[in-house]
Amino acid sequence: ALAQNDIKGVLAFSTISQLGYMIAALGIGAYVAATFHLITHAFFKALLFMGSGSVIIGTHHTQDMMQLGGLRKKMPKTFWTFLAGGLALSGFPLITAGFWSKDEILAHAWEEFMHYGTASWPFFVWLLLTIAAFLTAFYTARQISLTFLGKPRSDHADHAHETPNTMTFPLIMLAFFAITLGWVGIPEEIVGQGNNWFHAFVGHEYASTPLSIPVILLSSGLAVGGLGLGWLVYGRKPLEAGQMDPLQKGMEKIRLGWLYKAMQKRFYFDEIYEAIFINGFIKLADIFYNFDYNWVINPIVNGVGAVTRGISNIFNKFDEKIVDGLVNFTGLSSVKLSDLGGITDLKVVDGIVNGIADVTGWIGENVFRPIQTGKVQNYLLILLISMLAIIGIYLVY
Repeated sequence: ALAQNDIKGVLAFSTISQLGYMIAALGIGAYVAATFHLITHAFFKALLFMGSGSVIIGTHHTQDMMQLGGLRKKMPKTFWTFLAGGLALSGFPLITAGFWSKDEILAHAWEEFMHYGTASWPFFVWLLLTIAAFLTAFYTARQISLTFLGKPRSDHADHAHETPNTMTFPLIMLAFFAITLGWVGIPEEIVGQGNNWFHAFVGHEYASTPLSIPVILLSSGLAVGGLGLGWLVYGRKPLEAGQMDPLQKGMEKIRLGWLYKAMQKRFYFDEIYEAIFINGFIKLADIFYNFDYNWVINPIVNGVGAVTRGISNIFNKFDEKIVDGLVNFTGLSSVKLSDLGGITDLKVVDGIVNGIADVTGWIGENVFRPIQTGKVQNYLLILLISMLAIIGIYLVY
């Protein structure tokens, strides 16, 4: 977040940081404080994200803070509400919600650190949370200064306009809770306060963290110090158009330009992720592909295909030489037998039929035809001869 120029990108990394705060609080047993910070953070971070959206709309979709500046007078409602959210995120002492919720986490970490000593995890948790609190205030001051202070660094910023009431009214409501919501978390030991009724929403089984004046002073110092340093670097002499980020310039002077670039590149997380996971999985996929192609597809699938083609060729040759040969032989034999049957039918059967017909015709022509003279006496003679023949046959047999 220290080196990001995208107005929403800063808030996104800030959200990751604050979620880390909550998880750290859970890790040291500060369940009430973690839940309290979750609720307060929801309000002021929603305010900041919506405020950044108002800036983007008012500047004609410009998100690069290096191209903004001078919006305090052009977008006053957005500025003051964004300032309230930024102070709450920074943990500005006493009056903001973020101070009381963050202070309770630091107080619990301090108590655990004092109980277990410096050679313990609570000490490192407290130390990291303390550093994070200071850095949060610093990059919040940086964001507010680059966005709203100084002169416009682009035409879009120069022609910026306040967003309509449909956006500014929710900003005002969220700003109200970003300031006042933390008051319910004021420690019970402070004069004039009764029991902290917020604990009733979480549960009575967790005791509240005792009031710690050193922690309150430390939290206040971290917030004010971070905001003050951020104002000295970015707000006292606002950035002009085309100028380098003062933090980048300062880090390059002490040979830490590589660290600024690393922060700007998100510590190369995307590149590392792409190199290890994306490209790694691509390489792994290539390995499996080559293994599958060279050791599975070629030897097995293609081998089975080659064997199948060989067997098919064998059956094809068998079909051509044996099966087709038998079929063709049978067909040829049938043709020859048919030809023989045709010759037999023509020469023998037809010859017999024709011979009988010829004999019958000859008999009819030469035997019976002369008998049929048309004379009655000839017919009577034939009838008499026939009767005598029948009588003779009868007498003989």
